[in-house]
Amino acid sequence: MRRPRKGNAREIFDILDEHGPMAYHTIRRHLLDKGSEMKAKQARTAINNLMGRKYIQRSQADFRRYEIRTKQPDFELQLSDPIQTPSPVDKTPESVEITPTEGLFGMNLKDSAIVIVIAVITSALTTTILENL
Repeated sequence: MRRPRKGNAREIFDILDEHGPMAYHTIRRHLLDKGSEMKAKQARTAINNLMGRKYIQRSQADFRRYEIRTKQPDFELQLSDPIQTPSPVDKTPESVEITPTEGLFGMNLKDSAIVIVIAVITSALTTTILENL
């Protein structure tokens, strides 16, 4: 099992790993014997953090004792149905596709003239604006 990388939690985890399950006061005694400067509140917070991160747990035999968690919690993976891939779409042959000029010749003369005039005006305005910049 992986262990905390640094800090007070690492010290407490190492003590539990070395000596086995023990109560809070025994953990504090070992810390003091090692010369640790960890305060009581810091030790209590570190133990709570270790429990919250699932590194340690309360002993089943004695609730006052803490022990290293030997088994990670089981997370069941629920696999959904496989994703259905869409069927390939048949592409229309290029000879059937509409060309841009085909739409203009199908219009009547008045509509074609309006489209051409709009295109001429747009190109003239674009040219004028770009020249003035």
